[in-house]
Amino acid sequence: MRRCYVLILALVGFFWSCEDDDDNQPPADVFFINDCSERSGSTPLVLPGENEIGDIDVTFIPSSGFGGIIEIDYDNDREDLLYKSIIYDIETSFKDIPQNNGIPNTAHFTFKQKNTSLGRVVLSVITGGIENFQGDLFIAALADFSEREDLPSDSVRTSILRTHNAGDPSYFKVTLAGAGSFDGEYPAFCLQGDQNQNDAVDHNTLMIYSSLSTNRATVKEVVDDANKIELINWIINQDPSRWGPDADGADIQMAIWELIETTAVPGPSGARIQGVFDPAIVDRIVEDAEDEGVGFKPEHCGDKEFVILHKGPIDDNKNPATGTFNVGAYSQPDYQVTGIVMEIRCKDISDKAWGFGVPFARQPGSYYFNFCVE
Repeated sequence: MRRCYVLILALVGFFWSCEDDDDNQPPADVFFINDCSERSGSTPLVLPGENEIGDIDVTFIPSSGFGGIIEIDYDNDREDLLYKSIIYDIETSFKDIPQNNGIPNTAHFTFKQKNTSLGRVVLSVITGGIENFQGDLFIAALADFSEREDLPSDSVRTSILRTHNAGDPSYFKVTLAGAGSFDGEYPAFCLQGDQNQNDAVDHNTLMIYSSLSTNRATVKEVVDDANKIELINWIINQDPSRWGPDADGADIQMAIWELIETTAVPGPSGARIQGVFDPAIVDRIVEDAEDEGVGFKPEHCGDKEFVILHKGPIDDNKNPATGTFNVGAYSQPDYQVTGIVMEIRCKDISDKAWGFGVPFARQPGSYYFNFCVE
């Protein structure tokens, strides 16, 4: 006989729990994340101290002829944390979770994937050993993270190498100084097609921030169409040769202007375009970015991100009549907003995040939880 009851947990909610009156009864400590009549459930993803950083969602997808698929969905809300690996184990009894004297033996868990994405990860596994299974599952799920290094919070200095040679993967280069470990030379692109820039001048008081910042208001102040920044991040993470052997930084520069500029972009004879761009290549870059780059975020440590440099304070440099950075009295003097291509840098952290549930007796901060399949 099966007894089902509702656990009312303060600050957690309602969880449905089931027990069997037989020799296979699960341990007294259970933590169900779903109602037994439902095929999905969720539990917090927590660092030590029950510091919640996201969720783990579990879904059962039945299949004809055999049990089905258990889908594990890791959802990390912390933009400064990047997955190193995700690990989980699914069993039909608590004793089958690999353990050493009450300590989970994660090296023997059934699944491990390295270098997973920044943000949401969806994993699916066929319930091979539990075909046509109906009952209570025991799941232990955790994630290893790296922490991304913060960009400098103070202003930085730049000098510009404007020379563009055919085949260069960027439009020009910027040398960064006053940025500590981030000092160095970087590929660069212009973000304002309607703004001149004095290449002979070193710019000493520039603000620097990632285009991945959740502060979208800041991005919108310096980019005409900030919603297209994700497409630029997608472009810079591609090999230009995918658009042809002659594709280079001049083609990418024109594609960037076409994607994010709402004002006219300079033509092939314009004073602010150097090198030769191929309109057919530009069209391919734009089309591919719009097809494949929507929602893109750099996923791994070492991936490239678009980092924005501007002179600020931003509002002091706008034309009050149009709200844009027109060339003239209201432009940023001798400078336009620039994007540099920088690899994401990370440092390891020792703490692991677990799907919240019943703690393992001899390892505080590690948990298992239960999922009911009908």
